[in-house]
Amino acid sequence: MHRAIMLGSVLHAVLSSPLGATTTVARQDLPPSDTTALTIAEARTLAIRQNPALLADLERIGAASAELRTARTYPFNPAIEVEGPSSLSDRGPDRYEIRFGQEVELAGQRGRRVAAAEAGLSAARAEAANEARVVLADVERTWFTLAAAGQRLDVAREIRTLNDRLLDAVRIQLSEGEVSLLQANLVEIEAARARARVLAVEQDVAEAELALIRLAGLPASATVRTAAAEVGAAVRLPDTSLPELSATALSNRPDLTASRAYVGRAESLRSLATREALPNVGIAGIAEREAPGVAPRFGLAFSVPVPLFDRNQGLREGRAVEVRQAGLTVRAVELRVRTEVADAFRAWQAAARQVQLFESDVLPPARENQRLLETAYQEGKLDLSTLLLLRNQLLDAELGYWEAWEQQRMAEVALRSATATILDDLNLDFREDSR
Repeated sequence: MHRAIMLGSVLHAVLSSPLGATTTVARQDLPPSDTTALTIAEARTLAIRQNPALLADLERIGAASAELRTARTYPFNPAIEVEGPSSLSDRGPDRYEIRFGQEVELAGQRGRRVAAAEAGLSAARAEAANEARVVLADVERTWFTLAAAGQRLDVAREIRTLNDRLLDAVRIQLSEGEVSLLQANLVEIEAARARARVLAVEQDVAEAELALIRLAGLPASATVRTAAAEVGAAVRLPDTSLPELSATALSNRPDLTASRAYVGRAESLRSLATREALPNVGIAGIAEREAPGVAPRFGLAFSVPVPLFDRNQGLREGRAVEVRQAGLTVRAVELRVRTEVADAFRAWQAAARQVQLFESDVLPPARENQRLLETAYQEGKLDLSTLLLLRNQLLDAELGYWEAWEQQRMAEVALRSATATILDDLNLDFREDSR
C-alpha cells in the first residue's frame, strides 16, 4: 500500500500533463532572444535574395544578354586602305590609291545569329527559374525537417523528464525494499536511453538548422528556428488527377522550357552553319591618282572567296548532331518530369493516409491510455515493467506521428517541385520569358 501511494503520487506529477495533448507540442527550452523565427515564406524570400547558387545562376542571364547584344551587332567593320608608294622617299606622294571596303553577308546570317542568341537567353532565364525551383524545394524540405526535428526534440525531452522523475521515485523505492533491483535497473536503462535519444535529436536539429542557414544565405553564426504557428497545419490532398498534374508539369517546368529553347538554338545554329557556307561579298570604293597634276579616278572593286577547300561541311554536320541531341534531351526531360510527378503524387497519397491514420486511430487512444496508466498502476493492475513498456509505446506513437508528418510535408514539397507550382507565388523578372 505504501508503495502504491508513494509511487502513485510521483506518477501523478509525471503524468498529470499528458504528452501530445495538442498537435503542436509546446517547447520546454525557449530559444535564445537573438534566435530568428522563420516562416516558410520568409525562408523562401531570403533564399531568392541571398542564396549563392541561385545568384550565380542569375549571372548566366547577363552573359546570355551580352551574347544577344553581340549577335545583333554587325560583325564586319568597314576597312580603309591607303597606298602611297613615294610618300616617304619623296616630298609627297606622286601617286596614291585609297580603298574604302565593306564585307557584306548576303544569306541572312545575322538573323540566324540573333535567333540563336535569343533562344540562348530564353534558356538562361529558364535555367535560372529551374535553379530557383530546386533551391526553394530544398529550403522547404529543410524547413519541415527542422520543424519536425524540433517537435521530436520536445517529445524526447518530455520522455527524458518523465523517466528521470520515475527513476528518482524508483531509487527511493529500491532503498526501502519496495522494488527489486531488476525493476530498478530497467528504469535506469530507460532513463539512459531517453537521455541518449535527446542527444541524437538535438544533433538532427542542429544539422537541419545549419542547412537552412546555408540555403537562406545567412551568416554561419546565425540561429534560426521555425515559426510555431505554421507547424502542424493540415495539408489536404490536391483536388486533381495524375494526368492533370502531369500536364501542369509539362507546361510549367522550367528545365523542360530550357531544353526546348536549346532545340531552337541548335536549329538556328545549324541554319547559320548552312548559310555560312555561302561566301560573303567584299565591296570597296576606290580613289586613285597616277601622277602629280593628274585628276584622280574613282571606281568600285568586288571580291568573292571561292569555296574550293572549306565549304563548312564539318560544322554543318556537327550542328545537325546538336539538333538531334537537343531533341533527345527534350524527350528525356519530359520522361523525367512525368516520372517525378507520378512518384511524388503516389508518395503524397501514401504519406497523407499515414498521417490521417495517426490522427484518427493512433494518437487519440494513445493519449487516452496515457491518462489511464496512473489509475491502473495505483490499483495494482500494472507492474513497473508493464508500465514502462506501455508508456514507451505511447511516447513512440507521438514520435511516429511527427515522422509521418515530416514525410507528408516532404511529399508535398516534392509534388509542388515536380509540377513547378512551387514557383507560382514568386514575382521574378527573369521568369517573364522562361515559358
